[in-house]
Amino acid sequence: MARPRLPPSLLLPLLLLQASDTFAGIVDSGALLVAPKVWRAGSEERVCVTVFNVPSQTRTLIESEPSADRSISANFEPVTGDTRRRLSNILSLLRSGDRIAERRPARTTVSSAPAPIREHRSSRISRRTVEVFVGFANSKNGRSVFEDSKHVPAGSGATTSCFGVSVPETLKASYIYVKVQGKTAVWSKVRVEPKVLVTLVQTDKAKYRPGQTVKLRVLSLRQDFTALDDTIKEIWITAPEGTRLAQWLDVRMDVGLVQKEFQLTQEPPLGRWTIHVRRGDGATTKQSFDVEEFVPPRFELDVNVPGVLYRDSRVLTVKVCAKYTFGKPLVAADVRLVITNSSGRVIYVVPAQYDEIAYITFKGRTLGTEQRFSLPLVRAWYSPSESFLLIDARSLLGGVKCGQTVTVDVRRSANFRADAMRYLVLARGDIVGDGPVHSNSVRIVINSRMAPSFRLLVYAVTDQGEVVADSKVVRVAPCLPNKVSVSWSAAQVRPGDTASLTVTGSPGSLCGVDAVDRSAQLLGTSNTVSVGKVFSQLSVILRLEDVPGVQLQGQRERALCVGTDQPSVSTFPVLFTELGQRSLVVSVRATGAACGRPNDIGVQSDALVRDILVKPEGFPQEEALTERVCAKEGGSNTHVFELGFSPRVVPGSSRAVVSIYGDPLGQAITQLTGLESLVKVPHGCGEQNMVYLVPNILVHQYMKAKDMLSAELKKKTVDNMLSGYQRQLRYRHSDGSYSAFGESRWRRTQGSLWLTVYVMRWFAVARKLVPIDAEDLAASRRWVEQHQRSDGCFNRVGWLYDKAMSGGVADGGRLALTAFTVLALLEADSGSAALRRAVRCLRDGTPSGLYAQVLVAHALLEAGERAAAEAAVPGLLRRAVRGEDSLHWRSGRSSRWSGSSALDVEITAYMTLTLLRLGGHETDVAAAVRWLDRRRNGHGGWVSTQDTVVALSALVAVERRSSELKAHKVDVTVTSGNTFRRQFQVTASNRLLHQQAELRPLQLPTTVSVTAAGSGCIMAQTVLRYSLKETKAKQAFQIKHDIRPAQTGLCQTFILQICASYTTADAASNMAIIEIEMLSGFVAIDYVLQELVRSNVIRRWEVRQAVLALYFDQLVKKTLCFDVHVLQEAVVQRLKPATIAVYDYYTTEHRLETEYRLPACG
Repeated sequence: MARPRLPPSLLLPLLLLQASDTFAGIVDSGALLVAPKVWRAGSEERVCVTVFNVPSQTRTLIESEPSADRSISANFEPVTGDTRRRLSNILSLLRSGDRIAERRPARTTVSSAPAPIREHRSSRISRRTVEVFVGFANSKNGRSVFEDSKHVPAGSGATTSCFGVSVPETLKASYIYVKVQGKTAVWSKVRVEPKVLVTLVQTDKAKYRPGQTVKLRVLSLRQDFTALDDTIKEIWITAPEGTRLAQWLDVRMDVGLVQKEFQLTQEPPLGRWTIHVRRGDGATTKQSFDVEEFVPPRFELDVNVPGVLYRDSRVLTVKVCAKYTFGKPLVAADVRLVITNSSGRVIYVVPAQYDEIAYITFKGRTLGTEQRFSLPLVRAWYSPSESFLLIDARSLLGGVKCGQTVTVDVRRSANFRADAMRYLVLARGDIVGDGPVHSNSVRIVINSRMAPSFRLLVYAVTDQGEVVADSKVVRVAPCLPNKVSVSWSAAQVRPGDTASLTVTGSPGSLCGVDAVDRSAQLLGTSNTVSVGKVFSQLSVILRLEDVPGVQLQGQRERALCVGTDQPSVSTFPVLFTELGQRSLVVSVRATGAACGRPNDIGVQSDALVRDILVKPEGFPQEEALTERVCAKEGGSNTHVFELGFSPRVVPGSSRAVVSIYGDPLGQAITQLTGLESLVKVPHGCGEQNMVYLVPNILVHQYMKAKDMLSAELKKKTVDNMLSGYQRQLRYRHSDGSYSAFGESRWRRTQGSLWLTVYVMRWFAVARKLVPIDAEDLAASRRWVEQHQRSDGCFNRVGWLYDKAMSGGVADGGRLALTAFTVLALLEADSGSAALRRAVRCLRDGTPSGLYAQVLVAHALLEAGERAAAEAAVPGLLRRAVRGEDSLHWRSGRSSRWSGSSALDVEITAYMTLTLLRLGGHETDVAAAVRWLDRRRNGHGGWVSTQDTVVALSALVAVERRSSELKAHKVDVTVTSGNTFRRQFQVTASNRLLHQQAELRPLQLPTTVSVTAAGSGCIMAQTVLRYSLKETKAKQAFQIKHDIRPAQTGLCQTFILQICASYTTADAASNMAIIEIEMLSGFVAIDYVLQELVRSNVIRRWEVRQAVLALYFDQLVKKTLCFDVHVLQEAVVQRLKPATIAVYDYYTTEHRLETEYRLPACG
């Protein structure tokens, strides 16, 4: 989806889908709502909604217009209740926002006496509309406290309507929701501010001498800056020590204005005095002025310097003008010039890039120094339909002025498919302009509501329901809605002469005039209310909201004076007392008088939410225990989980949850919105990415076979399949093959036969459910067939990241790879000659190694060679490891091509599929399924990616033939210790629901008892997560590290050097991962990581949840050393050490972890 670059600080975009609440790449129908993030009680806020492909209803409007040529008389009966109802219905239609009604409102006159009237012509006009509800609540999914609805036009494509939503003055809410036609609502957090009144205080001077008169003016305004006749409860003036020296009570304002005077004595207290103004609602505004002994300045100095200075310039011209306050030049002035640096901005326009460009980095070096810097990474937008918009605002880079008419071109990609584009003008948190885009351009008349800057947003909804957008920020010179100007009758007059001052203003303007000596202005202008002041400085109140698990160390609110382009920083020391995700909410309100005066723009506000994951120190561990608990009709069954304890556990780091599912695949189904969680390892290469695609295929097939595929789940699985398909194409080579990291500019790469076969197989399955390019699939198949040997077998081509696939001897490796290829060819081209040759290779060969034997037997059975498969099964069953009620196969651990727990899962899953297809092995199948159930991780998957896919395939195949849970009800009781007890109920209607409870209080060791009563089976799982103070060293890897400041004496950037090697006898690992947990407040510098990729040290890197994952083809006995640069973004006290881990991706038991900490610095 082309993601719209909406301003997070101003607007809240909500995408409401008819079948899903997920912001998916392509949607069939729904509505896009753009609304402010901050609402003001008692005001009307404008929102815009785009409706696309939503089932609508026909509404009929009755329009009447008078005839110009005929007049008749008629008698009207008294208005009855029925008449009132009919009129009410008509008027409600007109109030619903229908465009016809807005253009030509029908007028209805009702009278109880005869009267001459003009004949009216009536017509019925039908419009297709949908009803959009916008409402507020105090909690997500909570009870609505206010709701408004509008009927907006709808058609076969996308239609956009903008309308106002008026909220009551008493509204208090934290969430906004939107729903269409009464469907499920989409929620988002908002802030509702109370009704705003603006009070401004002005003095005639900023600084006074003893004995002078202080003239003050109080102006009361509504939020839109119109004058408000109000009664000021109290005005008082305090001396520097706080003594109240003057006051006025219950002051009535005239046209929003009141003026007062205060006489200073000859010996007043010197220092800063304060004027206080308190309104009837209790809000207080302050304005300060200074009283000092001083001599007024007699002259002023103006300095003009060039806006740009080039590096090779040899001459700098500076104009200095010194003159007396009465305008005459200052003669013989001593001028000294001191040059200082200042903040600057350089604007680059980046040209269009090729489709293959995924991101752009910017690097720079400060002129005259060796100091280097980098800018944030710019990622390419992604669109499934390759539809993009670009606002060409280069002509507006210098800003615009009020009254100016600007035309902005909108460019779009060649295959852009949308009926219409819309634009919004967003300023100060409100939608101040909107309309359709005509002829690929937007014409805007700049007005005061757009100052000091506005964001132009252009968006469209394509015919596939994809939202495409672009936005640009444009600066506007300060201006106000009412134009006011002043002029003197003469530029210069003699003392004693008369001078006329002419004030010109727009109708309705309230003008205040004050005249002071020029020298008074030279002493300061903080007392004035000017256009520049409106936008140059803001007094703000910064507040850190209260969050559970976060203790604030200090004041919760801070007052700041924020200048234009001069960011102000305030620090809130906090202490995190609970683990898990915490959302810090910082709100800012433009109020107060931190700048020495009140603001002149009213109370504006915003909020920033930053999610922080609070983790315990040490080495994170997870233990998942899963069991299928079945209860027979009328009876019950109990299973007990034992949660252990280790003295090496970090205190306070243990937490546990218990989950109940009514379906064996329920856990996998609930993870479809976040498939990266199915496995516990990163997902950064071409093989790992398939986990986004394959589980959706399996769940879709399973749910359809069980007749439980809802429209929502169908849409979710289809969208995920399309997304996974498009993502996988990143790893495709031009010859149709695939490799783990795709084609690279930095090294010569070759397609992998194993990965190409894997992708080809599942693309062939997916094409029955979603569109898959047939030619792309055929190209992959041709590439695979080109590498077939004359005997029908396949040798390894390209990099093979899992050594177990290669087998222990040459013949075994060929047969395992060939069997894997046969499974793909059966899906992609079941009648091909290449498939027949490959089957012959398997039939004639003798596989070596358990993995190859299991895979060959399964492939022969799938290819119709039942006799050959049946002949292999008895020997394989003899090699099974049998437990009390379980069965599995264990790969070897002693050979050079040693196995792993992931390989155990994969082999057992393949054997389960084989036994199930052969039939007659129900007991062994059930025992194998129990073993697979117990090996699940806490996210619905297993150890790695390949074993997760095969295990899911086996469970889907088993459950499609099972009916043991159908239409049954199970009552589940979970107990732990003497204090924890929870009850759940699983029925046919909620069997896919993930029911979970956290074990609190948790005291280890403990037991968790799960009792199932009724009829049917449930899946129960406990997940215990904790951190260890130290881990036992594994022999597969060695890792060392060193950390030092990047520059001596500077403690912001550090260089982390890591050295790693592989130590076992087989000389090289599988694909290896090094994970570096970032120290709290630190981030990795990306351009250094990009250099590691370019220099072929690493193949790929990614950051997930503050953990940097580095990918290596393999690690060998020779030690590999490299540097990672980390930058401190936030100051964290009492910094805890972080972890570095290295492990084999496919043999995760081979894992080594160590800690690193920040060295002493400064």
